[in-house]
Amino acid sequence: MTKLPTRTFCIYPWVHGQVDIDGSFVSCCEVPLSASLGNVKEDGLSDIWNGAPLRKLRKTFLAGEIPEQCLSCFMKEELGHESDRLKANALYPDAFSHVEKTSAQG
Repeated sequence: MTKLPTRTFCIYPWVHGQVDIDGSFVSCCEVPLSASLGNVKEDGLSDIWNGAPLRKLRKTFLAGEIPEQCLSCFMKEELGHESDRLKANALYPDAFSHVEKTSAQG
């Protein structure tokens, strides 16, 4: 696997998203809908993908911090289980080129 930018890193905010039936967009299925990054019915996918909430999430991972909405993955890891975060990082090694191109704005 490509070397991760930080020990807390997750590739999902660069390559993945999940839309609920009501249009709520979250970065993965482990994130509660209460932490929605937008609504595709109201904002559109492109606006969400490039919007401030998702950019902030990317910057949080690049800073080596753990986003509050992503705590479930880290709790699973503490219990000795493989989290979706670890699975995603292993599944998308070619996507790390997107991370390297991330601007300071996320």
